[in-house]
Amino acid sequence: MQTRSEAQAIALFNQLGRDAAVAQYNFICELAQRRYDDSLVKYGSMPTGFTALNYLNSAELQERYILGLGIQLCIDEQQEARERVLARCLARKRPHNCG
Repeated sequence: MQTRSEAQAIALFNQLGRDAAVAQYNFICELAQRRYDDSLVKYGSMPTGFTALNYLNSAELQERYILGLGIQLCIDEQQEARERVLARCLARKRPHNCG
């Protein structure tokens, strides 16, 4: 049975498409890291246990969570890797045209 979060994540992933979903996820992560780095430069230290995620607001955290969940549910990287390996193997077995 699918949870509400999973259904929402899949719907958002399908609405945005793979490339846009991954790009938006990466953008949010980079934004958090920039804020973290800026704070470190400004104050010179960081409270124990703080990570870049501490610098995202609740809406950004929620969007990152939903995008990450959608990416995990909708992209099968192992299957994609198997398909790439198979394609390379088949390409090596084909006779080359020397014409």
